[in-house]
Amino acid sequence: MNTKTFLRLVAVTAFFVISVGRFCPAQSTSQAPKQLLFRGRPLPVCKSFLIYEVGVMGRLNSPSSFEVYQRDKVAATLDAGLMWNRSATHAIGGIGHLSIDGGSVRVSALFRYRRWLMGRPFASGSSPLRVDLDAGIVVMTLDPGILSQKSLNFSSGIGLNFEDLLVVTMRYETYRTKESTYHDYINLPHEEKILPPQTNGTFFLGVKGCSYIGGATSIVFGGIVAFLAIMMSGAD
Repeated sequence: MNTKTFLRLVAVTAFFVISVGRFCPAQSTSQAPKQLLFRGRPLPVCKSFLIYEVGVMGRLNSPSSFEVYQRDKVAATLDAGLMWNRSATHAIGGIGHLSIDGGSVRVSALFRYRRWLMGRPFASGSSPLRVDLDAGIVVMTLDPGILSQKSLNFSSGIGLNFEDLLVVTMRYETYRTKESTYHDYINLPHEEKILPPQTNGTFFLGVKGCSYIGGATSIVFGGIVAFLAIMMSGAD
């Protein structure tokens, strides 16, 4: 999958999620909407809701510069932010996206749009499915290796969200590498070679736990890290 294919996928998805709600009536309720919820709901249930998502993504393609330096193919992610319901079918907001890929840390500022897919009511008062679209820029890169920390990079994602508990997501990000050297041990003669700066587009596919599942995942993971840290300090 290349960049043009991904952009076409975003356009088709956006057209679908915007048009599908016209044929599905919103749910009605006599209760006043709540100001803020931890687990997202459409109007008229709440006016705004928090975003808290913890996940893992696997890299789908392999830019040459990543393979040379054996970059990790798995990234851990954290998304946190706030969204406002603009109607019974639309919500907008902003999130911060944290991605940890081996030795690198990337922080992105993203605009997110959500389409509530209405239909037969479930526990949440609406269909269990939502579609999230987000796009923005990578505002900070911490990397001791080949990634440039000064370049401006792009980040965008599509997510199919189930009841604000689980999300299947695809993300596209650009990476700008610095000029660097590496030893070519495969081709003859074995010598040090220069890898020029280049921008690569990378696709990820992953899954995220939202709201309560995301919080529980953070607690469990934090407990494991704390336990390992205590065990390692005791061994010393």
